[in-house]
Amino acid sequence: MKKNIRLETERLIIRQYEEIDLPDYHKLMSDRKNMYFLDDIITSTLEESTESLKKAIEANKQNKARRFCIALKGTNNLIGAVGYEIREVTPLGKIADPMGWFIMPEYQNNGYITEAAKKVLEFAFLHDNCVRVVTGCYKDNIPTQKVMAKIGFRKEAEKPKSQYHDGIMKDRLEYAINKNEYGKAVESDNVLKYTAAELEEARFALTSTLRKCEKIDDGKKLGRSQQTLLDRRIKALRLALELIEREIVN
Repeated sequence: MKKNIRLETERLIIRQYEEIDLPDYHKLMSDRKNMYFLDDIITSTLEESTESLKKAIEANKQNKARRFCIALKGTNNLIGAVGYEIREVTPLGKIADPMGWFIMPEYQNNGYITEAAKKVLEFAFLHDNCVRVVTGCYKDNIPTQKVMAKIGFRKEAEKPKSQYHDGIMKDRLEYAINKNEYGKAVESDNVLKYTAAELEEARFALTSTLRKCEKIDDGKKLGRSQQTLLDRRIKALRLALELIEREIVN
């Protein structure tokens, strides 16, 4: 395995940690509100963040994990994290468990996490000889569940009141994807894959059409069949816009 792994997407650089990442790493790891669901790795002081960063760098060097920082192209500054631990090496390949991700609040809702997680999953199966990748989250962590579903993970188990968090026992969900499933997910994803520009163009066109339909609905008295057709068209346009907006956000 190469010592320095560097991955790229349309908007991101996904690279291994460096010591110079400490200021941004500390900002990310010590944000208690943002790291609410990851209280086992939160840091409180710069010293704790320094030690955590050293462990991440060492884990990468020893091939015990693939811990990456997420950076925007053009800046190389850390805005989030993504990666996985290598739990077991079998004769058939590695089992990665768990995979995880998180990002600074100001960069959320831009699709960066989905973009980064997809790329790391691709690396795991196509370049790191992984045969299985496992992840999980609390049931009330809805954003993470959406990312898991979007990049191809399937839910394997739900454990009611199985883990203590924030003063109560919470339900825990376990997700996984195997190498053969990943291949099928990639094929499916390639069938319906649109760029951000294409989605924005479609949203603009649909919004324009919806406004015209709504104007007709408000201004003209239509026959029963025409009104029914118009109502269905407006409903379909609103649904299409909602789906496109979800895709853009994710």
